[in-house]
Amino acid sequence: MKKLISLVLFLFLLGFACPSQAQVQYNGCSATGNNASAIGKQNTASGNNSLAGGYTTQATGSNSLAFGYNSKATQSTTTAMGNTAIASGIGSMALGNYVKANAQNAFVFGAGTTAGYPLTNNTANSIALGVNSNIPTLLITKALNNNYTGKVAIGAVTNPQAKLHLKSDSNEDAGVMIEPTDKNSHKAFIKLFDGAHMITADNGGLSFSAPKAMSLKSANITFSGKVGINTINEVNDYALAVDGGIISTKVFIKEVKQWPDHVFASDYPLMGLKDLKQYLSDHRHLPGMPSEKEMVSKGYDLNEMQATLLQKIEELTLYMLMLQDQICELRQKQDSIVFAYDSNGNRISRSLAFERILPPNAPNTTTAPAAYTLFPNPTSGEFTVQQTLPTESATRAVLLNMAGTILEEREMVGQAMIFDLSNHSDGIYLLEIDGPSGHETWKIIKK
Repeated sequence: MKKLISLVLFLFLLGFACPSQAQVQYNGCSATGNNASAIGKQNTASGNNSLAGGYTTQATGSNSLAFGYNSKATQSTTTAMGNTAIASGIGSMALGNYVKANAQNAFVFGAGTTAGYPLTNNTANSIALGVNSNIPTLLITKALNNNYTGKVAIGAVTNPQAKLHLKSDSNEDAGVMIEPTDKNSHKAFIKLFDGAHMITADNGGLSFSAPKAMSLKSANITFSGKVGINTINEVNDYALAVDGGIISTKVFIKEVKQWPDHVFASDYPLMGLKDLKQYLSDHRHLPGMPSEKEMVSKGYDLNEMQATLLQKIEELTLYMLMLQDQICELRQKQDSIVFAYDSNGNRISRSLAFERILPPNAPNTTTAPAAYTLFPNPTSGEFTVQQTLPTESATRAVLLNMAGTILEEREMVGQAMIFDLSNHSDGIYLLEIDGPSGHETWKIIKK
């Protein structure tokens, strides 16, 4: 390159040092421009202050230079040097073999393949480099002004959209490789924005550095391999390892191997309450659940734990239903026992009660004995006691709650009397009747 520049300077100085007439040496040359010179064979310098040298070169633009073989400098202040180098844009330069600069202030350096496929720069105010192609490999565009720099394009790009714009050819991928010579002790990295934002690759893998935040925006992000957040994922069976909390508005477990609906099967071996009590006393945790020691040391599988907890809830439901059946059975036994009380409310005897349940407002067709009917029973408030047999003896009735407290006491006037439980709570009440047929106890249901 130094020899080439020295030769160019020598030729220009030679031309300017000579008198104003044209300087022509060797045969077949023509120098018709003012202060034009032609050196070599069959060269033409027709532009003012032009210089043509070599073999069949043409310097037709003013202040132009054509040197080499079949090179042409056709516009003002153009330079064409090499084998079939053509500078046709004002202020352009073409240096190399089969190169062409067509735009103003366009520079091209390198080599095309043939005269029919020259390495060509059609972008004004740019520098293009390439070898063995008609398309430049590298293009540098102009800067906006002083204290600014231009843009760089690699590939078939004439208007780069970034400081560095890379475009692959049609038969290759677009890629950039940054490789250290000594991979055992050095890294490859790219710094973004400042020194704190970095992508680094070394023997340990690839790392991203961002002091404040890093975001990935895409409709679908896929990671192949294991992912660790605040930790290194060394667990064989899990693709994601997180050291810290996870906040989510929704979690969906796609694959569930089993679900404990078998608890409600008729042959499910539900542990008895007595055995359950003994198990809790011995182990201090529910059957089928891991112990505190296991949980602390090993953790637990969320999917399996959800299924196990549901199984315990379903078992608890079965225990509740069993207890409900036992309670109903006890109530039925208790409801068949009634007590007799004296005038002071003291219980004096216990006997079986005869219960007659009738639809609302329907008279009781069965009596015990048949001297009275009572309706409606159950009742929501009022109920009527009606005497079915004529009698001149007085009939006395006492209404009590199940605790034996007297709520109301009266004598029947006429053939019927009405009691009202509207202001009392739902439940079972007792009606004691003393009349001509003797003593009777009725159970009243208020609901």
